[in-house]
Amino acid sequence: CEDALIGEYNIAPAGDALQTHDKTAMGRLHQAIYQFLEIGMMPWPQSFKDAVAAFERVKFQYSNKEKVMEALLVVQASLKRHLGSAEKELEPSCQYVTRLKTAMRRLDDMIGRNTIDLSLMWELRPKPFENLFAMFGGQAQDNGPPRSKIKYLPSLELKEAIGGGKDLDKKVSLYNEVLLGDAMMVGSMLGYEVGHDVGQDRRIIQNLLFAGFGYLTTRGGKIIPTLNSLRAVLPLTNAPSTKEAKGAKNRSRSRSPAARNTQSRQQKKERKSANLAIGHKKLKKRGKDVSRMLRNAARDKGSISFRVNTDFKQTMRLLTEHHKDSWVGPKLQAVWEVMFKESEMLVFELWYGGEMIAADIAHRVGRSIYVATRFFQQSYRKLQPGFLLALVETKFLAEAGFVLWDLGGTDSSPMMAYKEVVSFQMSRPEFLAKFLPVRAGSVGLKTGIIIDDVKAEHLLC
Repeated sequence: CEDALIGEYNIAPAGDALQTHDKTAMGRLHQAIYQFLEIGMMPWPQSFKDAVAAFERVKFQYSNKEKVMEALLVVQASLKRHLGSAEKELEPSCQYVTRLKTAMRRLDDMIGRNTIDLSLMWELRPKPFENLFAMFGGQAQDNGPPRSKIKYLPSLELKEAIGGGKDLDKKVSLYNEVLLGDAMMVGSMLGYEVGHDVGQDRRIIQNLLFAGFGYLTTRGGKIIPTLNSLRAVLPLTNAPSTKEAKGAKNRSRSRSPAARNTQSRQQKKERKSANLAIGHKKLKKRGKDVSRMLRNAARDKGSISFRVNTDFKQTMRLLTEHHKDSWVGPKLQAVWEVMFKESEMLVFELWYGGEMIAADIAHRVGRSIYVATRFFQQSYRKLQPGFLLALVETKFLAEAGFVLWDLGGTDSSPMMAYKEVVSFQMSRPEFLAKFLPVRAGSVGLKTGIIIDDVKAEHLLC
């Protein structure tokens, strides 16, 4: 299947997976195959399903079982809520309810035996052909409910995506509890394609982000809102801004020595609490590694600098070179270019001398930053540019007054492994509880060359 194209999913990484055993390519290939098996659109032979299931069992043997089980517990809780909602709305004899009950028993058994069989997930979604008649208001072949109650690949109405506001908030509230997958469509099962009306595209992207969605696009430009069951987020609230730190210092001077000693002990406790809240052991360890690199690495090409919004075109060129099969296609890049010119996009850049070596392409949503995608140049991996950028960027944002650094959805695939180092995994309800209170408002942010020579003191930790 090397260089094969099924629909708009490019599974060219199959060549790298088979020839070099590259773990990232293997993860991408497995993810693509899994998506097709889950959807059930194609008549896959049973032998192929068995082969994928066998691969999953071996993968589980060599994976972090504790993390996998944590994810399964999230799925278990979500499925339990969904089953409860289905039992209230549907007839007990409905085969969809029966399917959910069977899945619940199998999931409970899997967790009890500390094993895994992801073929269970393939069976949870109603299949497209089963729901063909339900699309026109009739009953599904499995005696399920009309499409108005249970939808296959749930879609947002185009007017909801364009209008935003309370209608979109209601959809997020609904899918927060019952959405088993992570993605949906806009407009219809055929989807909404960006590039025909850039003004409308901008409104849709901004409205989706404000409601709490993330988003992807296919290479052809169809936008896919995402509401991931696991979100990678780093809270920045306990990182005091420079102004706050100066204000606290000035106030302490006016107090008595005894009061200052009491305050000093309290501040130490708060700083310790802040360190625990901002990062975990892996983040702190990575911070020490990056600090050591900054002290010891030779910089033959000049200083390492941190910049914001200085070269959009070069960012897009390097992004395309780094991610050969990136979801960011030409149509979305054209929309982003307009958003960038209108100050609706942020690009956080890491430069080595006169060369950009890493960048985060992001959106500002109130006091939260949503990172749509990121890249770094592999030829400079000894400088740890991806982690270095993350540590400098988050401190910069924290000092500016931002509250959340949102990396979007995460899972156990190799290409998502870095998110475990620089962020926390949050369930949908956890993320929305932190995001919704801070999505409004604005925070001033400098652009241009922010730090012309990055040092350890510029890192978050």
